[in-house]
Amino acid sequence: MSWIALGDGRRALRRPSAGPEAPALLASGSLVIETLFHAVDLAPQAVLRLRRCNGWERLLEVTLHADGAVLVEHRQGPATSFASLQMTRPGQEETLRITYCWDAPMRTGLLTVENLDAGTLDQVSFDDPQPMPLDDADALVLGDGETRTDPSVALVGLSDQIEPVGLAPGIVNGALVETPLGGRPIETLKRGDLLVTEGRGYAPVRQVIRRELPAFGRFRPVVLRAPFFGLRRDLSVAMDHRLLIRGTDAEYLFGADGVLVEARHLARTPAAKRMRQAVTIGYTQVVLDTHDCLMVSGAWAESLYLSDRGKEPARLASAALADCTPAELPRHSRVAGPPLKSYEAMVLVSALSA
Repeated sequence: MSWIALGDGRRALRRPSAGPEAPALLASGSLVIETLFHAVDLAPQAVLRLRRCNGWERLLEVTLHADGAVLVEHRQGPATSFASLQMTRPGQEETLRITYCWDAPMRTGLLTVENLDAGTLDQVSFDDPQPMPLDDADALVLGDGETRTDPSVALVGLSDQIEPVGLAPGIVNGALVETPLGGRPIETLKRGDLLVTEGRGYAPVRQVIRRELPAFGRFRPVVLRAPFFGLRRDLSVAMDHRLLIRGTDAEYLFGADGVLVEARHLARTPAAKRMRQAVTIGYTQVVLDTHDCLMVSGAWAESLYLSDRGKEPARLASAALADCTPAELPRHSRVAGPPLKSYEAMVLVSALSA
């Protein structure tokens, strides 16, 4: 079932089923929160706090500290579980995605914090997590008197599965990827299919990742309009998915035939338009033997860059490629084009919009 409760920090966008088949407790699952970091000394940032006393006392509290400490306390009557980690200290107003996963029957949990602006990931395992009452899931996303969320929270999501962390969402399903036989919806690809790539001609698909994710927060896609960037039809991609942008502006400013730019920066150009609001959306990522760009709806969009993820068993186990052995994953030592930093992308966007 996956995402059973979703909110944007102000209102519920999806609420859990209250039917007779609904479980009273979620024995395992994930809580995902996106927020801006603004904790300062002597003033910890209370990201989320749920306190309820109907039946028995329950407390769920997520707190950030100025030194980068992240604390999660979950109390069910007399039982309490704690998870804490010391993350790479973020800059003020950088976006964090906090993923709190629990498996009460296995007595294990995992706390992960991703800095979506700096590209860092910190995680720690913990013992003896508490299950989540289903009516608490409802209260978490309602933002009512029982739940307080930081004003900068853009996503509160509760899943009944252990959600993967650490890999970018990718390209929205429905986009046409060029193959030797013509365009094909990206969600229909499978291992071994040949794709048209920018740097190496035809290349086989090594792995495919498919996920259904909330369609807001930093998971919300950017919609780029045809005919900008060579598009033959509109293209929807994740905010941090990179496109290869060519032209005289890229060559003049950065001395390269083409540069890789995150879609969230291109959203500031006339090429972007607002997406019709949805609650969840399907994404697909493609892994190639060598990091390269795919021809997608007429533009060049990157495949998934893995670096040496196969050498990090703990991070691999918590990612969407957990079913793959290290031997099944390629090592990407080079990115398929110069990637622009945020401030560089803004310079290019200003030139493109002029």
